[in-house]
Amino acid sequence: MGSAPADSKAQLLGDVIGTSHSHECPLSTHFRRYRLRSAFDPSLPLPPIADAKELGSNAVRGRTQAMHADLILQAIETIAVVAGVLFGLIQLRQLRLQREVEAGVELLRPLQAAEAAQALMTIHALPEGLGADQLHRKLGDRFGSVMGVLALFESLGPLIARGHVPIEMYADSYRGVTVICWRKMRPYIEERRKEGWPNLFEWLQWLADRMAERSDLSSDVPAFERFRTWKSGADFDHLRRAEVGKLGGEA
Repeated sequence: MGSAPADSKAQLLGDVIGTSHSHECPLSTHFRRYRLRSAFDPSLPLPPIADAKELGSNAVRGRTQAMHADLILQAIETIAVVAGVLFGLIQLRQLRLQREVEAGVELLRPLQAAEAAQALMTIHALPEGLGADQLHRKLGDRFGSVMGVLALFESLGPLIARGHVPIEMYADSYRGVTVICWRKMRPYIEERRKEGWPNLFEWLQWLADRMAERSDLSSDVPAFERFRTWKSGADFDHLRRAEVGKLGGEA
């Protein structure tokens, strides 16, 4: 009998709430009424509540997953930044090498000019063993142009040593003239070195030594003989290696 007023009050309140929230879904309205009735009637059981331990573990799991996602994103960003920096450095290095190669090609071009060709022919015609005074008298006003050609060889030496101008490409065109220039001009250069210029035309000598190492000029086979069986560009390296091996076997 004591619970009747409570039931009536709960019912009245439930009716009022149900009327004011008639637009809500029936399940939501029923749950609200049930909670209000439970507040007035202690004998009614409370709706089930999730286990606290399970809720805590779910929360920890959610935070852990969020932390893992953040770490993955940070790692991806770091990798992207590092890759971008490396790509930029590689591009800069390639650009620098390309510019040096282009500079080397530009230095090779003057050797093909008419003035350089004339100077090389002049050096070739010189007798060997001329000292400084004899060389000046022999060359006369052509002395400057001869020194200019030697300076071109001197400029090419460091570029070839760094690999920016392939030594094979250089040797195909200028091996003979490099060795001859050093052989004809060596007495003059060594005399000047003793007078106080110890590194005069040092790279010309280095180039001549590298060219002489390949084989003696007297054993050279002309290109029209070496590449007699040439059919396409693919034959070039094969025929060159065959000739080098042949010369090495004879030595």
